[in-house]
Formats: sequence, C-alpha cells, structure tokens
Amino acid sequence: MASTYFADGSSGLVVDGQTLPAPYTLTIIGPAATMKTALMIPGGVADSVVRDGGTLLVDEAPSVRVDALHPAENLENAKPVQ
Repeated sequence: MASTYFADGSSGLVVDGQTLPAPYTLTIIGPAATMKTALMIPGGVADSVVRDGGTLLVDEAPSVRVDALHPAENLENAKPVQ
C-alpha cells in the first residue's frame, strides 16, 4: 500500500514502525519479467542484497493470494468500492 514505509532498524527491517527479523520474503504483484528486470539492474536491489550478505531469489508464482489488509486512512482522492 502506498502509505506503508520501510526503514533500516538496529534489529532488522522496520515496516510501519514494527521491526521484522530476517529472513524476508516479499510477494510482489506485477508482470514477473518486468519485476525481475527491475530487481537485477546493476547497482540496484539484487546488488544491495548480495553486498549485505543476503541472497535474492526471484520466482514467478502462478497466482498470489492477498490475505492481509492495511486499513485505509484519510482518503483524499479515492473511495472504497463495495
């Protein structure tokens, strides 16, 4: 969601103020080939992960299930669809 933020924390990744310990699994919704290309740009995400001692694996899933929602707050330019 556009209002979610990510930051470095002393004990791990901080998402919306909550520290999450490693390892991390991200599920990205979008065209797989485009996402993989973007992640592999030299000097980008994949290089940063490797530089920090991590491993990046990109896998194309046939479907993605969204089972957690972030409540919408202060909508200015949109309204939920029922």
